[in-house]
Amino acid sequence: MRLTRKTSLIIAVVCGLGAAILSAVYLLSLPKPAAVEPTVKMVPVVVATVDIPRHALISSDMVGLSQVAETEKPSGALSNLGDAITHLTVEPVVAGQPILASQIERRVGASLAYQVPPKMRAVTVAIDPVSGVAGFLKAGDRVDILATFDVEAEAITKTVLQDVQLLAIDERTAIDGVPSEGEEEGEAKPKAQASTTATVAVTPTQAQRLVLAASKGKILLTLRGPGDRALIPLAPSDTTSLVGVALRRPEEKETAVAEQPIAPGGASPGTQAALPPKAELTRDQKVVVIRGSEQEVVVP
Repeated sequence: MRLTRKTSLIIAVVCGLGAAILSAVYLLSLPKPAAVEPTVKMVPVVVATVDIPRHALISSDMVGLSQVAETEKPSGALSNLGDAITHLTVEPVVAGQPILASQIERRVGASLAYQVPPKMRAVTVAIDPVSGVAGFLKAGDRVDILATFDVEAEAITKTVLQDVQLLAIDERTAIDGVPSEGEEEGEAKPKAQASTTATVAVTPTQAQRLVLAASKGKILLTLRGPGDRALIPLAPSDTTSLVGVALRRPEEKETAVAEQPIAPGGASPGTQAALPPKAELTRDQKVVVIRGSEQEVVVP
């Protein structure tokens, strides 16, 4: 049978529709591609790792970094740990909470009260170039404090406090001494500076001992090396143990002079004893005078 043109056209249309239907079915059977989620930019935020009270000096173990979406970052939140460490809180910060710039105070010019450790007191004592280690003391150093007392005729030196933290030298504090952002780490440090006062952190009991020692004796500070925190039992040193001779008090010397025995003849100490009365010779007595190998008899 010979196909007519009309028949051929109908067959072509049917085949085309069938191919289209099969293609549609195939495409519908394919798995749908996963929806592409929009990219979220994450940024670092400084958060408190512990509860930080008000007026606390922030240290490295109190803060950390957390990644949050840029759109969720609180306004004014800090992004660098250095912006929080060594700064002071002006209000309490709860653990896990981002730290805002408005919640901290700049370290420069901060009150010394913020640097006093908990349950400690700041006490200032007078120093000079000798008692202050020739001006090499710096805030943040640790020292021992010695005091010398005059007890009657002896001088006694005693270590009254050990391993004490220096909060300030004159008006220079440890926080003031931290290099600023514009300073290089390799920059030469200042040389010794003559100072007149040293402020230390002590317990209330130690404060009483230190004030008493400063008022009744002469204070001297000894500088400890980095990391030296040892407490050494020490006995006081006195003049007798140093020179090996017991010193007499003025009243003891007067008593010793008063108790010296009377010299023969009733003479007082320091004077020559009186000679016995001269005996007179009788006619029956003779006196022999010896001059070398010669003798001479003298008859009265």
